[in-house]
Amino acid sequence: MAGNLLLISKKPNNPEFNDKKNKLIKFIDQTLRPYFNGVNYYSESDDYFLTEFKKDNRPKMYRDSKNNWLVFEGMVFSLNETKTFNAEELWKLYKQDERRFADKLDGHFVIKLYDAEQDKYLIINDFIKAKTNYYVETDEYILFTPFLITSGIIINTEPDLEALNEYFWRYYVLSEKTLFRDVKRLSPASIYEIKNSKISKRTYWEFPKELTKSSFDESVSNFVDSIKETARLMHSVFGKPSSDLTQGQDSRIIMSAFLKQNLPVTTTIFGEDNFSEVKNVALMAKRHHLDHHTLHIKADFDEHIWEYFKRAVILGSGDEPGYLLGRILHMRDQQAEYGNVLLNGAGGPFYKDCFWEEVYALNFYREPGKIDPGKFLKLRIMNKNYEDSFFSNAFLKVKLNSANYFLAMLEDSIAGYKHLPISMQIDKFALYKWQNYALTGNNVSNIAYNSFSPLLLRRNLEIGVNMPAQWRWNKSKFQRTVMYAIDPALAREKTDFGGINMVPKNAITFIPFYFRYVFKQSERMRNKMLNRLGYKVKTHLQAAWDYIPVYKRLFEHEEMQKLLHYPVMHMAAFLDADKWKDYTGRFAQKKINNQNDFEHLYKIATMEYLLKLAKSINK
Repeated sequence: MAGNLLLISKKPNNPEFNDKKNKLIKFIDQTLRPYFNGVNYYSESDDYFLTEFKKDNRPKMYRDSKNNWLVFEGMVFSLNETKTFNAEELWKLYKQDERRFADKLDGHFVIKLYDAEQDKYLIINDFIKAKTNYYVETDEYILFTPFLITSGIIINTEPDLEALNEYFWRYYVLSEKTLFRDVKRLSPASIYEIKNSKISKRTYWEFPKELTKSSFDESVSNFVDSIKETARLMHSVFGKPSSDLTQGQDSRIIMSAFLKQNLPVTTTIFGEDNFSEVKNVALMAKRHHLDHHTLHIKADFDEHIWEYFKRAVILGSGDEPGYLLGRILHMRDQQAEYGNVLLNGAGGPFYKDCFWEEVYALNFYREPGKIDPGKFLKLRIMNKNYEDSFFSNAFLKVKLNSANYFLAMLEDSIAGYKHLPISMQIDKFALYKWQNYALTGNNVSNIAYNSFSPLLLRRNLEIGVNMPAQWRWNKSKFQRTVMYAIDPALAREKTDFGGINMVPKNAITFIPFYFRYVFKQSERMRNKMLNRLGYKVKTHLQAAWDYIPVYKRLFEHEEMQKLLHYPVMHMAAFLDADKWKDYTGRFAQKKINNQNDFEHLYKIATMEYLLKLAKSINK
């Protein structure tokens, strides 16, 4: 199941509830239904309205004669067994141990259920919110939904300027805010209970508060066993997967877990054929006799770029811009041709480097006493400034407070963890905030297909998040040992990080390895400094394909021109009319030819299209 929407009326026999349901059905049929295999509506009482969005025929709903029901989206696995749960099994597990049943689950999922005996609803999500849902509450209604635009059924949607500022600094929202004011995303590992029209929340999993007590060798052995078991789990449920394969370390470990157990797997990479990494991976795949495919931007994407943008904004809820999620979905559309489930390497930094590794390197690998707020802002969140010349004073006031806002976000994240090593503090921030960019791409892929990040499954990530930083420095002694234990031949293949490989190092081999590593790491630092100085350094993804022709066609599309026309924009209150016309005029006159500029423009277009759709529900 791709998703489930639950609308609850707080007032019994609310005469307006039927009108809300009918408007929502009309909107869903017109806007969302075209992207799914089926949409089913359930409303067996005057208190709730449930919508089921189906992407395949896998049953994910249970109902009984007592008016109990349970639905889920994504996939739910047993944490301690190699098995998956269906809806009836989840209901039985819930009834056996209501307080602790969520702690027995793994996967990327959101579960919604109604317990008729207790007259309460529960909404439960996975331990890191890999499957995204949103909720909003008014005096009369409560809505839980996988699609942000549907919140317009109960609120007058307006931009959340703080979330929008996060979005412009990064290209995604780090906090639990959304681009709409008053709409929040579900917290990780949370159980929301709605009883007597009131919402309460509890958490069933906490980020660890101590380093692992296992030795290095024990942790390696545990992870090797766990990632192999993950491969068997995916194979038993889905059959042959289609897995990302880059020169990086993370996807290589996942793919090798299948190969070394003689489990079928297809690999794919995205990019132009002459891009160095694409060529190197193709050669590696040939040497190891892999069923490998290169994915490209096809003519259909180019010719129907507005439709891809539109689909991405609707399904992705603007959590990343339409131009980016559109490309991701186009890639996943192709990848799905080669397997029954899509796998990717998101989550790798929890097993290598830590997110604060450059600071450890600058500190000669000594444990810093505390997080340096200046370095945190310069090297991370506020590393790349954004164009603000056309924004109104109201928005610029929000941007002016960015440093204080992000530091408060950090402080809130690490509260209660300041006595722990810096790596654990930063990794907690990364898991719940920084990593949202990866979760967003995974979530929209999971809406369209069965898609997973094995490194972000709880059975694996619990091994990674409490490892000492020393095991992960210098592209990870831990990952090298894991990779070599699974497949020594693949471990010898060069990565895209300075040409280093994944073979464990000794006193002699460490010297040339470290030279390559430091040179590559310093290149990344130089690029960050160039970004701070205003130079527009291409990202790795931007270098993989020339997007400018596609971006130009998207700008020239009639629907995009309508969307960005100031007099009709919902964002107009936060833009300076003359400066906005001048800014967009430079694109029209072809005076702007930089990817970063186009991408900034399309962030605003994404916000504008979200508002346009959400505000249309009640018309």
